[in-house]
Amino acid sequence: MEFFKPQLSIKINPNLKSYDVEATVVVPTGCYVKVGASAGAPPDQYTLPEVEPITLAIKSTDGPCIQAPQVLTFKVRWLPLTIGKTTVLAFVTVDGDVVATGSKRIVSFSNDIIASAADTALPPPGSGIEINSVSAWINAQPPQPPRLIAIVNVIAPCLNYEFTFDDKGPFGITGKTRLVELIATLPDACDRVIFEGPVRFETELASKNEFDSIAIEFEGELYLDPLEIVV
Repeated sequence: MEFFKPQLSIKINPNLKSYDVEATVVVPTGCYVKVGASAGAPPDQYTLPEVEPITLAIKSTDGPCIQAPQVLTFKVRWLPLTIGKTTVLAFVTVDGDVVATGSKRIVSFSNDIIASAADTALPPPGSGIEINSVSAWINAQPPQPPRLIAIVNVIAPCLNYEFTFDDKGPFGITGKTRLVELIATLPDACDRVIFEGPVRFETELASKNEFDSIAIEFEGELYLDPLEIVV
């Protein structure tokens, strides 16, 4: 038994765009607890371009603890399948210092398979895209007609996602909610840079009182926000 050396397994997600990494680390006593797992290498650690680094953070604790080996489990989800990335390299840190590494080869997919998977117009549930917030209002300042404006703040695992909206019109029993679907399209193989920022939707209204809220639909979920009228 080798303490601290990570054992890795890789699960390719059904969309063929991403994969999950599960890791187990055996520690000598209960005086070690996991902090968490994240994509990327620890500071001052460098990797080759074909390597996808992850960090498994552990901290030591003081006081009484179990004096027997313990197993810590970690998971990093929705890492994009990227052309040229062939191996996952896990760094295990204890109190910030690297104490062990372990690697696992990613199941080989040809560039054509990865590229064709990227042609899917809509990302399936669990694409890795998250909506942090929705902020919307009605701009009723003359002389222009009133306009509904919504800002959707998203985090995406690929820099080259393209975001568009499908305006579905009135929604709900009263019809006073405007339903808009957010559509994310990956036109090419994933550009492995996290995108975080606003996506803007805007449309003209017949009157400033036409709607009192907006519902943003994305991957089967609705994000609601009341509309404030700005004059």
